Amino acid sequence: MSNNFDRVELPELNGKKIAGLVVLAIFVIIMLTSWQKTPGGHEGFQFIQYGPGKGIDQTTVYGEGRHFIFPWNDFITMSVQEKTMPFEQEVLDKNGLTVIIDCSVNYQLRKGAGGWMYSEKGDDGRWDQNIVTPTAKGAIKDVAGKYDAEELYSTKRDEMEVEIQSLIETRLNDYRVNVTFIEIADVDLPQIIKKAIEDKQEQDQKNQLAQKKELEQTYLANAKIQTARGDSASVVIEAAGRAEAYRLESRDLTKSILRKLEIDAWREGGAQVPQYLSTDGKALPFIIQGK
Repeated sequence: MSNNFDRVELPELNGKKIAGLVVLAIFVIIMLTSWQKTPGGHEGFQFIQYGPGKGIDQTTVYGEGRHFIFPWNDFITMSVQEKTMPFEQEVLDKNGLTVIIDCSVNYQLRKGAGGWMYSEKGDDGRWDQNIVTPTAKGAIKDVAGKYDAEELYSTKRDEMEVEIQSLIETRLNDYRVNVTFIEIADVDLPQIIKKAIEDKQEQDQKNQLAQKKELEQTYLANAKIQTARGDSASVVIEAAGRAEAYRLESRDLTKSILRKLEIDAWREGGAQVPQYLSTDGKALPFIIQGK
């Protein structure tokens, strides 16, 4: 019986062609698997598996983007973004009173330090717990022990933040970690202590308000005194001026001047100099005789 299907002739493959196909396949696999990505906010480092320089290459930093890495080497990434770690730390104030401090620490791995950190303290997530957590807790404890409960709760909180940040920065400097920000969100005290501090603060505010009002009243009283003194001085000066003018005028007064002043006074009063009739019936001016 005849076969309706044509016989398919497969090309003969010699050894060289097979080897070439194998090399091509390996090359394709290498090209597809050797590109590694460094995400945003991270740095990449190569872990060399073989050779005299095996281990983390700490000097070559791969920035954001894709990079060609041989497939037999590992590629690690470390975050250099700013992170925030919250703490709720129970400490003792300088008088031995238990205080709970709610604090947050912002920190950041220095650029270029990821390879060293990975080799010494572990990858992202582990080095934070191995370094930042114990360092921050120790700094909060050491600084809080210098203040009493009232200072921690209200009056010295800003000062304490500065001290904590400075202490953590000093201790993390050798680990190539920068501290960018410290904030004390809350200080929790026993309720009876908190109530006593709040009552004291309220009374202090009332006292300050009373002192302010008293000072304002004092200013007003002094202003009135100065105004009264100014008015009195003006009256005295005016009176002295008039007296001096009279004194100067009186030195030069003569009978003729006095007669003229008398006539001017009559005219200023809206009248004319008074007249009288002589024996012959003529009107003559009345002359005021001086004494």
